[in-house]
Amino acid sequence: MDKYKFSPSRIWNTDETGVSTVTKPSKIVAAKGKRNIGAVTSGERGTNVTLITAVSAIGNTIPPMFVFPRKKFKPYFISNGPAECIGAGNASGWVTDLEFYDFMKHFVKHTSPTKQSPVLLLLDNHSSHLSIETRRICKEQRSGNALIPSTLHPQTSATGRVSLPAFQEEFGFRPGCMVRNNPGQTISIYEIPKIVATALPLGATSSNIINGFSKTGIYPYNPDIFCDTDFAPSYMTNRPVPESISQPPSTENNSISASTSQTIAPETPDDNAIPSTSTGVFSPESLRPLSKAGPRKTQNQRKKRACAILTDTPEKEALAEEQSKRKMKSSGKVDKKKKEAAKKAIL
Repeated sequence: MDKYKFSPSRIWNTDETGVSTVTKPSKIVAAKGKRNIGAVTSGERGTNVTLITAVSAIGNTIPPMFVFPRKKFKPYFISNGPAECIGAGNASGWVTDLEFYDFMKHFVKHTSPTKQSPVLLLLDNHSSHLSIETRRICKEQRSGNALIPSTLHPQTSATGRVSLPAFQEEFGFRPGCMVRNNPGQTISIYEIPKIVATALPLGATSSNIINGFSKTGIYPYNPDIFCDTDFAPSYMTNRPVPESISQPPSTENNSISASTSQTIAPETPDDNAIPSTSTGVFSPESLRPLSKAGPRKTQNQRKKRACAILTDTPEKEALAEEQSKRKMKSSGKVDKKKKEAAKKAIL
């Protein structure tokens, strides 16, 4: 913000969410005091379609992108979707490097970042957002460094805070209405764009989007938006890093504590005395401290990434080296599998 002086219209946030063909029944109207209340829903498990959207600090949105669980994408998948929306497909239906690369091209087309008017794009540090091709789009602008991607921790963005939950609430009851109006028929993934075209404008309204940026302190910028009471529910599971636990106390501190223990005479305990605190305010925690969870297991943990600007040279080089090592490992595994398959075929 200090370097580029972003206006609110040039601050964008993108995130993904899953929409399913089967949703939980929404709230219904019933007589007061009635205990057993039924609602119509589909019996199958349902299929997820990933929706990618981006919003700005003044309440604007760009047409969303749908990722279908199909190996080959067909244009008729999004024939009834929002205007100018795009689509893609893969076997899982989740966002990968290729799908997010297509979305970035779609984003650049609708925001038109320039050197005179750069764009700040806030996103989470998912692996699909950190590919080399995605960072290359940010540097390919003819006017120079016009698109600046900055990563945040998951569940801390404006879309994840207000916009997407409001959209999910609007989307939730519409499949049930379609099942009720069409008895005996189920909803397919090709009807999801039509439902999203109706639910997205009602959920991702300008007021909801602006409220999301304000509540997260992104715009207007407020570094003190989160206070100590916001972190109080996580006190039990707020565990230190294993390295800090294993560090032994320094000898200097031990010598100081030993000398003080010899010079200061111990006080006789008084059962009726109230423990004093540094702030002068009594807390029940001083009598009975709250229990805390043990240290985290270090095995099979996903690497935690810090918030960073992806186009910065140190971050860019570190990600490129990490991805090259990953490709070398994956290629070695593929070669090993081919050798084993060839040995079995010979035998």
